Amino acid sequence: MWSICITIIPHNASYGLGLTIVVKNAIINTYLRSILLSSAMKKIVFLDLEDTVIDEFWKADRANLMNIARVRAFLAHERPDAVQLFSFALGGDETVAQFRAAFEARLSEALGVAFDLAAPFTTEKLFRLCRRHGTVFEDEHECMLFHGKEMGFQRFIEMSHEFDNTEVVLVDDSVDAKEIRMPRRNLTIRMVNVNDLPH
Repeated sequence: MWSICITIIPHNASYGLGLTIVVKNAIINTYLRSILLSSAMKKIVFLDLEDTVIDEFWKADRANLMNIARVRAFLAHERPDAVQLFSFALGGDETVAQFRAAFEARLSEALGVAFDLAAPFTTEKLFRLCRRHGTVFEDEHECMLFHGKEMGFQRFIEMSHEFDNTEVVLVDDSVDAKEIRMPRRNLTIRMVNVNDLPH
């Protein structure tokens, strides 16, 4: 067990005056450590595509953008370190390339953000992660149908090691608002329904 010394100095106190508290309780120490770590957390917002920011993926450059003002305001308020995608329309490299060609520039300009597509989510990636962790599906489509968006996002984040010390936020038209905290990883998962965002 370790201890922390905390010095509390009232804002109107003379320099050098204050109350020093030695904290030896392990539970309090863990809580204080989580507070210190949270200050270093990065934030990633994941956007769904269909019925969240576009109408239909297959329309490509003829697709209509939607919910742009409310999602742009949300992103401006959240100020994420990165904006990524979590959409079941992205099956693999081919559909990611289609997104880049038909949507990336338009959505980036409309939302005022740059998309981080260095290692994009795809249903193929979710399928492989599930298999690696012992859950075997016949194919990616079965994997997608089994999970749905909420459980699919949660499991994708849980099974991916790169999200430690991170707050991840999914904006989607088919999720319920919720927050899941994983203190051991200093990880917070939030889900926000795009229809709940103010106009």
